[in-house]
Amino acid sequence: MRSLIEGGLMVTSIRDGGARPKQGFAPMRIGTIAVGKLALYTRQFGAMLRAGLDIMHTLDTLEQQIPDGRLQRISREMRHRVSSGEPLARAMGRHPLAFSKIYVTMVQMGEEGGRLDEVLDRLADWLESEADLKRFIKSRMIYPMLILGFAFFTVLVAFPVIARVFGTQWMPAWIFSLTWIVLWAVIILVVLFQFANVQKALMEFLKRMPVFGPVMQRIMLRRFAITLATMLETGVPLLKALDISRQTINDWRLEWALTSIYRRVSTEGISLGQAMRISHAFPPEFNSMMQVGEEAGSPESMLFKIAEYYDSMIRSSTHGIIAVMRVLIILLIAVFVGAILVAFYSNYTNVIFGAVGV
Repeated sequence: MRSLIEGGLMVTSIRDGGARPKQGFAPMRIGTIAVGKLALYTRQFGAMLRAGLDIMHTLDTLEQQIPDGRLQRISREMRHRVSSGEPLARAMGRHPLAFSKIYVTMVQMGEEGGRLDEVLDRLADWLESEADLKRFIKSRMIYPMLILGFAFFTVLVAFPVIARVFGTQWMPAWIFSLTWIVLWAVIILVVLFQFANVQKALMEFLKRMPVFGPVMQRIMLRRFAITLATMLETGVPLLKALDISRQTINDWRLEWALTSIYRRVSTEGISLGQAMRISHAFPPEFNSMMQVGEEAGSPESMLFKIAEYYDSMIRSSTHGIIAVMRVLIILLIAVFVGAILVAFYSNYTNVIFGAVGV
């Protein structure tokens, strides 16, 4: 690490960075930058500021140390803009695919309050929790995906070898046709999933399913709770935090509810917990815990506990869903292999009987 540099930049003005594209709420994936990489970037940023480096030298060091090329370019551009007198939050706001509106607002609060290193640490905690949940869900999907991959390998690689050895008449042609159709369908779905509209449509479909719907709702409630708690803890005013939440959420039902909650809190002067209860958009346990937190004078602490509560429920539900998926995949493969064996031995019998003239 470079030697500590005395002095630092002084923020002389805060200006609106202009409208930014609408983004996913506390996204599991932020543009083309993985959440884990952004969390590491944020953690290192806060650590170097806490060690005494100013923003300019921190950005210069990050540009040299971060292996991600996109983050290197962003750091270099932000360093140039900060050196010309632009606030860090405004410089970050010019890269909406890397830094969400929530991220930029919290950095702005940290700059204004003189505790940017603390805010960056809280942001890193927030991003790491999102990355951890994503890793958990991915790890539970490895086994089912391996089984499906083995099934495709067997049909597309092993069976053609058998057909070449024993002759194509031993293997029915529909097996290969069906397998290629399924494989191309999976590839097309993976490609289409890269588009935001397709992702949104798929999320809406999953929310309506009896098994995935409750889990999707818990994920959304967890993200809302931990994001609102992080903003409140870093000094973002309640009304501003609610306004950002309703603008950046990717669920239209919850967005409508938060708009109503924002209006009631700002105009009628009722508490956040009361507004949530009136909206009927949040489950009873959420409302009850929120009311207790407000009565205790620490709503952000209770929101963190709510996030932990839903995190445990998500993990428990995911275990059950993956267990059911494993059984269903094994059953589907067993039925498919059984059909192949029946067709194989049927062809085998026909060939034998045809050879002996029966």
